Amino acid sequence: MKKYIIIIATTLLALTAVAQEKADVRERVYAAKLKHLTRSLDLTDEQRAPFAEIYQRYNQEMHKVLPAGRDKRPAAGDAASEAKAIKDQLQKQKAAIDVQAKYIDQFARVLTAKQLHRFLQSERKISSKFKAKRDSARMKQHGRDFSQKSQEMKARKRAMRQKARARSGD
Repeated sequence: MKKYIIIIATTLLALTAVAQEKADVRERVYAAKLKHLTRSLDLTDEQRAPFAEIYQRYNQEMHKVLPAGRDKRPAAGDAASEAKAIKDQLQKQKAAIDVQAKYIDQFARVLTAKQLHRFLQSERKISSKFKAKRDSARMKQHGRDFSQKSQEMKARKRAMRQKARARSGD
């Protein structure tokens, strides 16, 4: 299962790196996700075709409401522009929830209750892994390796705690 997630994540990185191959990569990501879901949900032969059909429509609608550049935020500005950016993000999230709600009944006609639950969990996991990989790639692209920065921050916090303990011991 980890193997398929790695394949999916690698495909996503290709999506962000090569803009002209965007549609082709999106198809490969979709195919990898569908293959992963088919296996993890343990779909029967009768379930595969209807699930794939519904999932394709679902996936297309989700791409419409959550386009690839969804995390773009304006440069530091005033509170009003920040509030507008937050509201825009919330609207996108609401639209995504609406799409999920629209398709849940369709998925329920094809999947068992257990499979439906597993499907929603898998979708969330895949999405969060894609987001993490995409964000990591963007940070590295802009010269910011946040894993290193995170370690530096932890070391500074430890040093500050040690100094505080030393002062309180005086």
